[in-house]
Amino acid sequence: MVEKIEPMDILRIPTSDDLVLAQIGEWFKMAYPNNAGTKTVVFKRNTPTKILNLFVNSTQLFPKIAGYEVSSKYEIEK
Repeated sequence: MVEKIEPMDILRIPTSDDLVLAQIGEWFKMAYPNNAGTKTVVFKRNTPTKILNLFVNSTQLFPKIAGYEVSSKYEIEK
């Protein structure tokens, strides 16, 4: 059975979780798998402390929205 899609379904308003991940994602340089089965995130060199703290406090959002788990430990590019 096909579900009917209304025109306004396409214009979904982002949730606060989406906005948090968007803020954090702007400062990602890369991510790589680690030994714990999660990913370690490498941030750009000039990432503000506010973004790094937001990342540490928001790691639980990644599996649900981004589709992968991240470690709360991160690196800064050299």
